[in-house]
Amino acid sequence: MVYQIFPDRFNNGNPHGEIQGRKKDSFIYATKEDSPYYIKDGHGDIARWDFFGGNLKGIRQKIPYLKDLGVTAIYLNPIFQASSNHRYDTQDFMKIDPMLGTEEDFKNLIKDLHKNRIALILDGVFNHVGADSKYFLSAVTDKTGPYYSWFNFINYPTKYQSWWGVTMLPEVNKNNADYQNFICGPDGVLAKWTRMHVDGWRLDVADELPMSFLRENRALVDGKVGYVKIAYGINALVRYNQRELVIYCYNKTDQDMILDAGKFQTYCLPEKIGELVSDILDQESVAQKAYLLKIFKLDRNEKE
Repeated sequence: MVYQIFPDRFNNGNPHGEIQGRKKDSFIYATKEDSPYYIKDGHGDIARWDFFGGNLKGIRQKIPYLKDLGVTAIYLNPIFQASSNHRYDTQDFMKIDPMLGTEEDFKNLIKDLHKNRIALILDGVFNHVGADSKYFLSAVTDKTGPYYSWFNFINYPTKYQSWWGVTMLPEVNKNNADYQNFICGPDGVLAKWTRMHVDGWRLDVADELPMSFLRENRALVDGKVGYVKIAYGINALVRYNQRELVIYCYNKTDQDMILDAGKFQTYCLPEKIGELVSDILDQESVAQKAYLLKIFKLDRNEKE
């Protein structure tokens, strides 16, 4: 059983709940019972990121709890240095976010997880970075620098390609050889953290990564990568909408199993959806009508 952890919101393992690595222009909640609240500016952008102060020591502290639940693997949302509480806006891929702890804390967490036969899956966010990352800040100030070619500028330096138009998340040129080597090379991001005995990787927005990049990722970590796409020897997917997929598959024939990826937000290649759904059914043996009725309480005539 895989247990997903959003590190900031999970648990603070410091003796008196003190919070390390406090970030500039952010605020920290007074109690664990506080309700999350985003402070936005006049443009609707986040003006102050909010933190509860969960950290790696806190996850380590909760291993007995996870073990009692029957957890066999934990999947962590991003843990690398970033400005936000979600950390999908990476500042530095080679550093643990100081609020979460140190590399030594990370190694201790892995050691104790493995002692308890719990695997660790990290979140690899390689499609984009934070606008305040060391990579992008260098690119917008120096065209001759090492990171300029990593980004696609429309009108340098103020207009650039970003993830779904979110300007705080500049999109990286994944076909850039230097960037691919930085992520997949022998001294790259995947190599560094996988050498610490990380058990697997979940790749964020894998459907937006080029296939050559995905192959490099998989080859480096020897199959320890979970993507969204199935048809290329990829070993897993994040099923944000599994119920809808199962319903769709169950009510369609093999001939007309063509799914509108946008409508269902599958994050999959539309032309591969038939293979995707078939894979779900094959892997989990949910093709039997009785099983579907029991688990999902489906009506055979339920519409997709």
